[in-house]
Amino acid sequence: MNLSIRNWLAERQIAINQIRGFSVWQLAGIAYRIVQDIGSQKPHAF
Repeated sequence: MNLSIRNWLAERQIAINQIRGFSVWQLAGIAYRIVQDIGSQKPHAF
């Protein structure tokens, strides 16, 4: 499993510069969604 926060944001059309204007609650929501996405991904076998 590989997580790139830049790719995750790009897939959801969230610009990195846009994040500077986010409130603490919006950032917490993004963090929560990232954790949910990680939990829903199955580990890859090597």
